[in-house]
Amino acid sequence: LFKLWRLNFRLGWPERARGLHYWLGYEYALALDLLDLPPGARLLDVGTGAYSTFPYLLTHLRGPRVVASDIAPGIQRQRQIRRRAIRAGRARPRQVRLLQADARHLPLASASFDAVTALSTLEHVRGLHGDRQALQEIARVVRPGGAVLLTLPFRAYGTLLELDDRRQLYQRHFSNETLWTSLLQPSGLVEEHHIYYRERLPFYRLYRRLPRWLTWLHRPWDTLLSYLLLEEVTNPAAADAILVLLRRP
Repeated sequence: LFKLWRLNFRLGWPERARGLHYWLGYEYALALDLLDLPPGARLLDVGTGAYSTFPYLLTHLRGPRVVASDIAPGIQRQRQIRRRAIRAGRARPRQVRLLQADARHLPLASASFDAVTALSTLEHVRGLHGDRQALQEIARVVRPGGAVLLTLPFRAYGTLLELDDRRQLYQRHFSNETLWTSLLQPSGLVEEHHIYYRERLPFYRLYRRLPRWLTWLHRPWDTLLSYLLLEEVTNPAAADAILVLLRRP
């Protein structure tokens, strides 16, 4: 987590002031612990977003070639972050490629990546089976033996589709049935490991009620607080989210 925070801080303004959301900080730390990429590996990050530092952290720690993909035009803001990462010596030119694309229809060759990450992504793919289509595309582009790492909201019982009117956020909350039967099995990927985790306190509900100006005071430090605000659990009924490590046979 300290390496994550340090990278974001060294990228300069505005990343320094914006910080990294504590949920993402926690998930990135888990992902980096589980991913074992050889030098020069090809990695696809689906749902990178406009400000994610994940591709640059991977570049700094592991040295792979990264394709960062997102459907939103805001991903172009990553170009500025990439330039700062190169100036700071955290990435090499042409090591991070930005791609604006729909996760359900990736314009990428089959079996062309050693690993794929989709952190807090598939729950936002629109359409009745948009999440399933996106994961099947991910399974197509990862090579045999390659790793796929997902993080998803989790509810032990039932399925919830949420559309927040204030934030216009489309989001699924997966249950055991929808996760394993409706999403993972149709992809043909094989589960290797999973981790349940949750918030220790209902901080996210409080966070959403804070005035926007106040979030600028705590966001630079969110990443360092991740392990204080979230924790792993063994009981699915107590989980708020799940990390799943999959492998293509």
